[in-house]
Amino acid sequence: MTVFARNIALSEKFILGHAEIDRLDFNQALDTLIQAAHADRCSYVVTPNSDHLVMLESNRAFREVYAEAFLTLADGMPVVWASRFLKTPLKE
Repeated sequence: MTVFARNIALSEKFILGHAEIDRLDFNQALDTLIQAAHADRCSYVVTPNSDHLVMLESNRAFREVYAEAFLTLADGMPVVWASRFLKTPLKE
């Protein structure tokens, strides 16, 4: 297993509805993205915000896109506030 694969496997997740958000700080996210850029595979990142969370509830195709994402990084303070409210705060 490569370092790249280990980092992803060890990432903690914050579950909010159908979104499983990686709990990485800025430097961890940046390192992971750099490793992904050097990997010999195609991957993508999704950035859940409040609009995405609503769409994930009713759009199966959108949920499938999220499920296959390499990395899921929060986009917006409402998602960060939800993580704090649910006692599983995102790192940044």
